[in-house]
Amino acid sequence: MPMIVTHTTETVTEEKKAVLTRALGEAITLLPGKSEAYLMLEFAGDCKMAFHGDTALPLAFVEVKLLGKSTKTAYEALTARICDIMRDVLGVPTEGTYVKYEEIEHWGHDRHNF
Repeated sequence: MPMIVTHTTETVTEEKKAVLTRALGEAITLLPGKSEAYLMLEFAGDCKMAFHGDTALPLAFVEVKLLGKSTKTAYEALTARICDIMRDVLGVPTEGTYVKYEEIEHWGHDRHNF
């Protein structure tokens, strides 16, 4: 039950959204037991953000929320992949991307909890 939320200073066109959807769908499999089958994505583009006091930098803040836990090694691999995706698709340099992980114990879906 992963959810990936992307906030970025860059414009997320329909074409870029489609590319991000495919790329993040593949990337989530770097976490053991996670797949695109239940992956939900949210994209917020044209966000007002600043880093080092600079408001002109291309930036991305990506939140990965998942039911349960994963390993440090898997998180490292996913962070690297997400940073590469933000660079390749949105033009955000890897040093302009933050990735936050949230491990959730209780998650509901389709009128039930896991």
